Amino acid sequence: MKTKIFILVLALVLAAAFCFATGKKEKAGPKAAPGTPQYGGTLTVLHQRSVGDPPSPAQKDCQVEAIDGWLAAIQEHALLGDVQKYGGMGNKEFMFEYSDFIPWKYVKGHLVERWEVTPQKAILHVRPGVYWAPNKEQQAWMPVREVTAEDIAFDINSFWHASWGTRFKGVLKKVYAEDKYTVICEFEKYNNQFMYYIGFEDRAVYSPPELEENNPNLWKSQVGTGPFMFKEYQIGAHMTLTRNPDYWNKTTINGVEYQMPFVDELVFPIIPDASTQMAAIRTGKVDLQMEPQIGQWDNYDSISSDLNSATCSIGSGMALGLNCKQPPFDNKTVRQAVTIGTDMHAFAKYMRYDDQRIRFHPSSFKNPTVFVPDDQLPKEIQALYKYDPATAK
Repeated sequence: MKTKIFILVLALVLAAAFCFATGKKEKAGPKAAPGTPQYGGTLTVLHQRSVGDPPSPAQKDCQVEAIDGWLAAIQEHALLGDVQKYGGMGNKEFMFEYSDFIPWKYVKGHLVERWEVTPQKAILHVRPGVYWAPNKEQQAWMPVREVTAEDIAFDINSFWHASWGTRFKGVLKKVYAEDKYTVICEFEKYNNQFMYYIGFEDRAVYSPPELEENNPNLWKSQVGTGPFMFKEYQIGAHMTLTRNPDYWNKTTINGVEYQMPFVDELVFPIIPDASTQMAAIRTGKVDLQMEPQIGQWDNYDSISSDLNSATCSIGSGMALGLNCKQPPFDNKTVRQAVTIGTDMHAFAKYMRYDDQRIRFHPSSFKNPTVFVPDDQLPKEIQALYKYDPATAK
């Protein structure tokens, strides 16, 4: 599936948590030369969830829509993809165009700097020197303090006992802090997806224990370790985040190390209507839009020659589920006929992705560690991916 991202202000993506260079007035460090990252300014972003107000961010409410877009710049993951080494800023071996799983070769430590896994337990080594970043209002109920193993263990246990934690049933035995920076996760039964679920799965973001006693369902209570802190949320209007001045992470661009994030303020407008979204881009009220509706793409193309766009192939895509327990889809031959008789390329053409490969899920061709090329599949499997109405009949 193709995702299209429109950019009006040239933005340099520096981290998965929305760290961009805007080229606006610099507030930190020496004046940067033209063509290099700039500090300061506000970045206004329409992300994929900007069509409505965000749901409750509380972990117990299990709203993935709260994390996806809204919370991602405040709270961080234990592990992340190593974009700088293997992605577009590195050797381009893996372009990180998946919606969830990343092959382990391309994963690096984040809040957890290193880890060891055996069939009996996982040992997580928490990164020293990372601090929770409550804003001034939040500091009334929690201090600025270092992240510890107790915090990470508390969050994993909370995750385990929330609705999402059913995946740990029969897997986890006990999770506890062995010392200030070491978390032990003992297994009842080993599961090779465990580190994915607590490491970089989209819902695996970390918050402090203090949040559980201070209205975790409210956005104004959200505290994390990320590059931005909560500033304001107006229902039906926008959410605004402000720069975390003590953010722990840095990035290297063209051999030069920079402190992140670059912008001072991150604004997420709430605009349900597609035509209104386009008007916001047209008038420059929005700097960047992610995933505009397909039916609007021609209109975006006509806005301005100054409007830049980027595309990527999302590894999982969308799926149509059929009831295979009842006729006619309980018959494998019928299912094969439907596959062969569906013109997948027509969908790809509609989405302006004429060269879309039909086989991209569950293993994409952009995952070189597991993908089996088409010509290496058995002939009867290859036939399923060739549009042939006559054979389907």
